[in-house]
Amino acid sequence: AAYLQLRQLVDAGCRFVGHGLQKDFEMINVVVPPEQIVDTVELFYLPGSRRISLRFLAWHLLGQQMSNRLQDTHDCALVPAPEAQLLHLRGRAPAVARMQQALEQQLDVDQHEREVATHMVPVIIGKGGATIRRLGEQSGGAEFKLDSGTGRLSVTGRKVAVQKAVALLDELIEQFGGSRNVPIEERQIALIIGRGGATIKQLQADSGATINILKEQCCLEVRGSHQAVEVAVQLITAKLSAAPPGREKASRPPPGLGAPSPRPETRGAP
Repeated sequence: AAYLQLRQLVDAGCRFVGHGLQKDFEMINVVVPPEQIVDTVELFYLPGSRRISLRFLAWHLLGQQMSNRLQDTHDCALVPAPEAQLLHLRGRAPAVARMQQALEQQLDVDQHEREVATHMVPVIIGKGGATIRRLGEQSGGAEFKLDSGTGRLSVTGRKVAVQKAVALLDELIEQFGGSRNVPIEERQIALIIGRGGATIKQLQADSGATINILKEQCCLEVRGSHQAVEVAVQLITAKLSAAPPGREKASRPPPGLGAPSPRPETRGAP
């Protein structure tokens, strides 16, 4: 019922105002046009800096102290200065130090953005989104957002989680980020495949790369780690160079299949 009501509001052209709305819409699987969203996460975002939390935004812009519990616990006053976008800590030195540490934990937010190659988009997402979920879990809770159309990737979360996520992402790209296209002639395709696919299977096993044959483009698509791709290209080049001439030349078709029939012998009259 809530989903249908929200869907009606979207279709009616209503504008949604909030903080971090895009994540909420993704959770409930609702697509809202960008012109109908006013998200304070993006509204107060400065390129090159981290995105601020709602707690920090309220402190800075509204002057509201959303965490009286911190002040009572650490015996330290928080005095917001919205004009300068600062928080002043007032109290004894030990209390100020404890409060500063607590605030760093509360405001521990970081973000990493990059563009990934087109062929890496399905690798990062994985089957049914399994890989991208695994990256989030192994990083300690970092959130991945990947635009499959543009290859734009965003990682947000606590600093430690984002750092771990970036390291895992780099490992994944190193493992599967290599890609080369090797042009071949149409007559060489059978040579690369081999009887029953034996040759291409052996090339993949020896190199550790994945080799796909693109018949329409007459080329081999080689993917894997950068090292595996280089090894595969060397093996393919050696295989093509060592092919016997008879394997590359088209054999003469038998009579009746395009070749002229032999002329019958004629004998002179007795």
